[in-house]
Amino acid sequence: KSLQSHAKERPPARSQVWDKSFRCIPAPRNATRYAYAVVLGPISEERKYHKWLYPILALRTALKKRGSAADLLVFLALEEGKEDRRMLPDEEQLLTNAGVRTRYVPKPRIRGFHMGHYKLWAWQHTEYARIQILDADVLPLVDMDALFHLPGLAEAPFVGCPGKDSVLNAGWFSLKPDCEAFKRLTDLLWYRGQRKGHPWDMEKGWGMPMPPWLNARGRRMATGWNFFDSRGNQGHMYAYFRFFARDLTLVYGDRVLRWGGGAPRRLGP
Repeated sequence: KSLQSHAKERPPARSQVWDKSFRCIPAPRNATRYAYAVVLGPISEERKYHKWLYPILALRTALKKRGSAADLLVFLALEEGKEDRRMLPDEEQLLTNAGVRTRYVPKPRIRGFHMGHYKLWAWQHTEYARIQILDADVLPLVDMDALFHLPGLAEAPFVGCPGKDSVLNAGWFSLKPDCEAFKRLTDLLWYRGQRKGHPWDMEKGWGMPMPPWLNARGRRMATGWNFFDSRGNQGHMYAYFRFFARDLTLVYGDRVLRWGGGAPRRLGP
């Protein structure tokens, strides 16, 4: 199905800064490494991001303490027009000394893009077989590496959890890096994201009517794109993988459901 809302509509000219960052190169061979990823930012002169360095270091320590062999990748979010901003050298060194990988990522000139969408850059990292995205305030209490290998989940393009008031809880999800998925996710954001100054279409939202859905408690929720973060990254990723890629896996407390071209099917016992 076309992502375009109008046949003649095209994205705007891209600046050299983020046109280069949009290049996604598939890994030359099957990846065997894994990673966790976190977004930090925006990186600005006010340095409001600084307080989040310590939770990230705590996350790195917790993962290692519980036996994780995966990398930790931090996306350092840059604001539009401020792509030359950088953390202080001692802040960068703090992460490097802890064995944390970092990457500065710009804000694309795409309508509807906000802080949560910086997580999209994870799909570019095809050097990894799978990536688990965490919010910076998440602290693992058990070894989470097993989630990279669970049958039924290890090869799924996207695995998430529903929220209480949203179709996804973006504090954790798991993905298979893929250049084509990255391109189509950003295309969907451009063609269907909310335009500045225009009301959000609660009926068609990301281009498809939204049927009733199940929240984290298994409660049947109402139709329409008017739930929490429906126009943000949670609604965006849900819409892409359920209605366009047609391969969405969600983990509930007592079951795992996978949507293909039709009704969801239950995985496992």
